Amino acid sequence: MPAVNITYMTKLMLSVLLLLSFTSITCTKKKAEETLDTGSGGGGGGGSGAAGWAYAVGQNNSNDVHQYSIDTVTGALTPLSPATVGSGNQAYGIAISPNGKWAYVIYFSNTIAQYSIDQTTHQLTPLSPATVATGAALSSIEITPDNKWVYVTDVASNNVYQYAVDSVNGTLSALSPATVATVQNPVQIKVK
Repeated sequence: MPAVNITYMTKLMLSVLLLLSFTSITCTKKKAEETLDTGSGGGGGGGSGAAGWAYAVGQNNSNDVHQYSIDTVTGALTPLSPATVGSGNQAYGIAISPNGKWAYVIYFSNTIAQYSIDQTTHQLTPLSPATVATGAALSSIEITPDNKWVYVTDVASNNVYQYAVDSVNGTLSALSPATVATVQNPVQIKVK
């Protein structure tokens, strides 16, 4: 089957966040105006190619991050190899940087896991350090469109934690002040 080229017309990378109870799935697409070869080696089901990638986290029996490609024709998810990446305890949410290079997973138990995203395979690899200490009851995470800042809400302390993103390696470092007071029980934050 001949390769088919798809050109994405948006100027920014598409990032979709879907929250269902205590599970989070984040999907990403290639950068704007980048051509993706969707031939038989594209990574999607049935050789139809990958439109993007999805990462899912959950709190119950598995605290792993699940990794998938998304088929361009059917929208079906296909597990990457390996299908999961080990993580911490009680994952609550995940955010993918708009440039597609880094992923951050928040845990209800005081940590943010930091990952690089392989630009060929889209598999997650822990950064060094693998985690950053943070608040006690994290509820949401958001990255600014310029990939420079990360904000995390904490329902126990009613704070927003603020981080700078290292532009070279993606690691997070706390801003000064590290927190800002916010509404009672903040469950979500969005940035533009």
